[in-house]
Amino acid sequence: MYIAKLNATVMYRTRFESKFYVGNTAEVFAVETILDSGCANTMLPLRFAKKSGGLALPLKKNINIAGNSGEAQGYIIPKIEIGGYVFTDVFVYAANYRNELSDKMLLGLNVINNLRYTIDRAAGNLEFTERLHDSLPNQAFPYRNYFDDVGNYVMLSEDMVNTKT
Repeated sequence: MYIAKLNATVMYRTRFESKFYVGNTAEVFAVETILDSGCANTMLPLRFAKKSGGLALPLKKNINIAGNSGEAQGYIIPKIEIGGYVFTDVFVYAANYRNELSDKMLLGLNVINNLRYTIDRAAGNLEFTERLHDSLPNQAFPYRNYFDDVGNYVMLSEDMVNTKT
């Protein structure tokens, strides 16, 4: 894990590696991940969403990330491992963005709100446990939820998600 003091406006950024499992194969690839509490929904470069065998959803949104504007596609990513913990059916917005974020996932509030976490900057540790909030619209699949443009939790409907669970 890498914890860095960036500048006066962004005090610290916590980065670590996440493992993505490709569908029902043995293939695994790593993506540098930034814990981003200022990002409502998890963001992923489009090529990684496709490579993971993610399910493209009929859900699109205009985004602006680090000066990159464009359209993002909703995806369900089958399986992501962070620090030995496996997250399944994770909602992300996937887009082609450039610059320093072009190969990084931004782990947003739709995931990190379900965690109780501690960052020890001196030791370079991030520890977390899952803690689901009562406000989640879908407790059975907590990582399928996302935030709309006004900050409300939204549950993906079953007819939109055709994954085996």
